[in-house]
Amino acid sequence: MRMKNMTNLLIAMAVFLVLSSTAASTAVAVTPIHAVRQPDYAKSGQAAVLAAKQRYSADVLDYAFEGRTPAGSGRVEYRFRLWLSKGGRDFGVRVVVTADAVSGEPIRMKWTEIKP
Repeated sequence: MRMKNMTNLLIAMAVFLVLSSTAASTAVAVTPIHAVRQPDYAKSGQAAVLAAKQRYSADVLDYAFEGRTPAGSGRVEYRFRLWLSKGGRDFGVRVVVTADAVSGEPIRMKWTEIKP
């Protein structure tokens, strides 16, 4: 009986060691959210959304990035289409954000309401 208990204990220890070493070797690396690279238009998109809320006193329902073009002199233009809602009226606005090509910091914005 004593030998059987000793055998069970050794088997349990062996299983524990195998499982613990397997778990350690299959650990998944998790990247913190702040370490994930943002797209180059992220700063300009955030600035466009905040400016639209202030400019139109409206809620931003959705926005889409439409593209990027060089603007010369170390600048780029990012185009966005925003869908806003104010007082039960939904409408679209196109925003062209001119930004510094290196830092991505917005320099100016051009606004055009989209006709339905």
